[in-house]
Amino acid sequence: MIEVNKCDCLILPSIYEGQGMVIMEAQVLGLPIIGTNVAGINSIINENNGLLVEQNVEHITKGMLKYIEEGIVKEKFDYEKYNNEIIEKFTYEILEN
Repeated sequence: MIEVNKCDCLILPSIYEGQGMVIMEAQVLGLPIIGTNVAGINSIINENNGLLVEQNVEHITKGMLKYIEEGIVKEKFDYEKYNNEIIEKFTYEILEN
């Protein structure tokens, strides 16, 4: 089991990803994130909070080198705001429709 809080950077080289909860965990911890440009990851990661790379060894390697040499943009993840937005959306979609 990987302990995300002990990582310097999260790399998620998935072929397919669902909700990507580990990405949100890494965001809460303030980690830089490299993820493959697939559904589930690209719905969370953008140019303001991580690095999307194509799903192949060459691009994942380039992303890792970019992190080492330049760093990766990361923004503070406001999980309380995110939770409130999700609760509001759930309430609207499920209870008010």
